[in-house]
Amino acid sequence: MVIYPFVFAIFPILFLYAFNIDQTPFKDAIIPLLISLAAVAVLFLLLWLALKSAAKAGLISSVFVVLFFSYGPFLHVLHKTFLKAVPDNAFTAVFALVFILLAALIIRHKGDFKKLTKMLNVVAVVLIALSIINITVYGISASSRNRQTHRGVPVKKIVGLDRSKLPDVYYIILDAYVGQQTLKDFFKYDNSEFTGFLKEKGFYVASESRSNYPETFLSLASSLNMEYVNFLTKECGKNSKSRYIPYKMIENNAVSHFFKLNGYKVVVLASNWVGTRRFKDADLLMARNTVFEQEFTDVLIKSTLLRTVVNIGGVASREGVQYMFSELPEIQGMIEGPRFVFAHVICPHPPYLFDRNGNPVKDSGEATTWGDRKDDYLNQLIYVNKRIKQFVSEILAKSKRPPVIILQADHGTAFVLGTAWDKWIKPSAEGVRERTGILNAYYLPALGEGTPYETITPVNSFRLVFDRYFKTSYGQLDNRVYWSSYDHPYVFIDVTDTALGSK
Repeated sequence: MVIYPFVFAIFPILFLYAFNIDQTPFKDAIIPLLISLAAVAVLFLLLWLALKSAAKAGLISSVFVVLFFSYGPFLHVLHKTFLKAVPDNAFTAVFALVFILLAALIIRHKGDFKKLTKMLNVVAVVLIALSIINITVYGISASSRNRQTHRGVPVKKIVGLDRSKLPDVYYIILDAYVGQQTLKDFFKYDNSEFTGFLKEKGFYVASESRSNYPETFLSLASSLNMEYVNFLTKECGKNSKSRYIPYKMIENNAVSHFFKLNGYKVVVLASNWVGTRRFKDADLLMARNTVFEQEFTDVLIKSTLLRTVVNIGGVASREGVQYMFSELPEIQGMIEGPRFVFAHVICPHPPYLFDRNGNPVKDSGEATTWGDRKDDYLNQLIYVNKRIKQFVSEILAKSKRPPVIILQADHGTAFVLGTAWDKWIKPSAEGVRERTGILNAYYLPALGEGTPYETITPVNSFRLVFDRYFKTSYGQLDNRVYWSSYDHPYVFIDVTDTALGSK
């Protein structure tokens, strides 16, 4: 029996899933697993029919699978060492030549490969057993952690609410949209035309606002639960990279639960970033959630030979961003109010998909690359400005009652820091200010009391909204900024003074 080619076809996918198990639901891996199995089955069958030898068909199929899945890591190592200038198509040619030579040697060999087949079958069984054990152990520990997941600040149903006077609430996260001062300091760009438009429409633009944390999963876990998340140091551990609890905090967040308890319909325009793809309280969840616009699929493709012909852009795509902006004004006609609408738009964050007029960008770039493409970032930001202006004008014109609108970034950009992780561990003052300076704008109808202020941060946004419109008494927390690195996300450093150090 020739088993090992089929195990080799799924092992890299299971390995990638197991390595990112805290950040990836298993359903994201199912379609890649099925496609890989089907492709190898077809290749194996064709070779078997052509060569009349299952053993040779298995070996050639396995050679192809190993080369296919090792292409990305091999290319990465070479680019990081001594062959940076060699184009990718040269490596592709080398891999094709290696495959042809090895396939020819296998075909010409006179033996039956019985011993080698048995040995590779054993290797395959060991590999798949290790993956299953690892995934099972995680599943058991995740079940235990799920019972301990933090639930956020207490929320309750407010007695005596007049639903006829309650405003719709729109919470729009514009990923990596930096604030006006940051645009001036680091990009030499004046964004006052856009902020002036918002002010003219009645928005309050918090000019000195900063993100509470430098990463999306921490920032949203904090803002959607109206609290700082520094307790994650104890719950997750200083050396943990697990995103499990923060993701669960976003999925089970206190803000949407408050709205749900108090008669609102919760509408979520979910991005394909795994952290905002699931909301427990959602009455209507809208997403272009295709397999080719998921983070797991993007990382998988970039590790294979497919990277030479496929560029899917990861969790952000032109169609996905345009879908968000086109659907936002239409939600009023889809579901009865009052409504709480949450949308996570992965833009103007890279990849660079739009010029300032919304046309495609020829070289879209990697989703996590900052590099030196400031002009591309600015052009994309200008396009986002146009779409937000359209949304604001349309939603204010359509609404029977003036809505609450919060336009907010989860964090800023990272051109100063780049992707060198040592710079993130000990960031410069400029890096901190660039990464934490954010757009934070509020449209708050006259009903109720309590107003935003220059230094308000996302952790206090819904504390203010709930106190103003629902007569709660959450109050305002001190506005603090905490830094942590990607490798040690739960080792928090208070950088408030540094973040506010330049105006």
